[in-house]
Amino acid sequence: MSEHESSVKQGRGWWRSVWFVLPLIVAWLVPLVVLYFVNPAVGKAEERSVAASQPELVPVGSRSNDLRSDVAVLVSYGRAATVTTRASGVVTSVEVAVGDKVKQCRSLFQVNARPVLSYRANSPLFRDLALKDKGADVSALAKYLVACGMLEDSAVSEEYTTQIEAGVKKLQKDILGVKDTGAFSLEYVAFVPKDVSIVKSVAVVIGQEIAPGAEVATVSGPPEAISLVAPDTGQAVVLDETQSYLLRVGDQSVAVASASIPDDQISPMYDFLTTAVTDGLMSTHQPADDGSGGATGEVTSQEYFNGASIGAEKVVETGAVPATAIYASLNGTTCVFTSNGGESYDPIPLDSVSLIRGELGSIGVPQDLIGKQVVRDPSALTEQVLATCG
Repeated sequence: MSEHESSVKQGRGWWRSVWFVLPLIVAWLVPLVVLYFVNPAVGKAEERSVAASQPELVPVGSRSNDLRSDVAVLVSYGRAATVTTRASGVVTSVEVAVGDKVKQCRSLFQVNARPVLSYRANSPLFRDLALKDKGADVSALAKYLVACGMLEDSAVSEEYTTQIEAGVKKLQKDILGVKDTGAFSLEYVAFVPKDVSIVKSVAVVIGQEIAPGAEVATVSGPPEAISLVAPDTGQAVVLDETQSYLLRVGDQSVAVASASIPDDQISPMYDFLTTAVTDGLMSTHQPADDGSGGATGEVTSQEYFNGASIGAEKVVETGAVPATAIYASLNGTTCVFTSNGGESYDPIPLDSVSLIRGELGSIGVPQDLIGKQVVRDPSALTEQVLATCG
């Protein structure tokens, strides 16, 4: 064998030896590599698993808030009366509407094209009257004719005189449009108690056939009480006595100091409300149970005016936080948790919170919190920190 061939054989033997031991070397190195690269990663993962995550912080925003909320206005009239008629026939015209004030001698409606007039007095007339009749009701009729401009005041008497007869004829001819017989019929008038005057409902419509005793309207006296209530529950609203408020309807407003309107402001407030209804800015409705079971023909009357809002006269700046930032403790204390960079968490008790109009998920908080950092979700805090609220 030549020297070259011997060298080749030795080289081949060396490579066979290397290939034989190489798997052993790899098997020995792999665990070392795994330990070198994987072990630190495992340590970091374990460190992350035991380290508490830092709660997310959000800044307290700023909102201009006029504390506005929707309200209904409840007007209590105290007493109302049902108006009936002695006339019979077909209603050909209805000449009053809800909210109208009934004055003496006013035409309320027409039956068979003949007006039925309002007769405002303390008690109704109870019989037809004619020449030579006598009594207090004759005197009452004479005073009614005076109020209607049909008779001179000097002609008032408890006896149905020719002067009173002439006044009735004038009424028949000039206003009622019937034959001027001079005899007075109860069909000419509908009794309206003197202490009520505001039409609350009208019970007849054109084309309706009515008989004596038919109800034609409900009339109430002036409002006795006015209060601001929640539209959905009817409960009185609660106003901050330190604030001045405006009741707003459209672009009109009136100052209010409390949810119960003082007696000396009831009349102007009622005028404000009725004007808003006339202008189409408000609507009205009566409670389902509007009566208290008083005397026949009398009920207590209430009415809701809808479409108003109540708000602070001056715009108030408030803080704003996500609703999730509000924490309520078991004893009822409400807090937000402020933090200076997440190093510590301090509970800030809140005397009150409010919804921010037009924003879902935002809560109004005191303005001195504006700009501070608060925990977005207090449930991420430890029990020890949460226990500091209250």
